Amino acid sequence: GMFLVAGWGLLLTLFVVLELVRGLSCGAIRAV
Repeated sequence: GMFLVAGWGLLLTLFVVLELVRGLSCGAIRAV
């Protein structure tokens, strides 16, 4: 159970970070 929760948390964190990086990149390109 704990391993599953940790796995989901890691996956969610990775997804959020990827979205943030992509959003910042797109925002920077759009701002130029």
